[in-house]
Amino acid sequence: MVARAFLPEKHIQREADLLLAEYGERFEQVVGPPIPIDEIIELHLLLTFEIGDLREMFGVGDIHGAIWINQGRIAVDRSLDPSANPRKLGRYRKKSCGDRIRTCDLEVMSDDF
Repeated sequence: MVARAFLPEKHIQREADLLLAEYGERFEQVVGPPIPIDEIIELHLLLTFEIGDLREMFGVGDIHGAIWINQGRIAVDRSLDPSANPRKLGRYRKKSCGDRIRTCDLEVMSDDF
């Protein structure tokens, strides 16, 4: 089951600023790009991060990332893996990882999926 919720951009920005401030208090201040997305996901939010074939898993061609709240897991589609596609690094940081942790426009999966 996929649930989507959309929040106003102002609310999203406020939450993103709060997340960066919390990370900064605990680890190191973030004063600008590049944002340490991987570290925020794994060290601060304590989520498991992985890169996988989400397009095959979901059967759609336009999925870039997903989060499974109940499993404490976040994933990015392998098409955006910067190790395999260095040109995709910016999109990987912003569109996939960043959007997964800074918005509620998430593909939230139940444990049954």
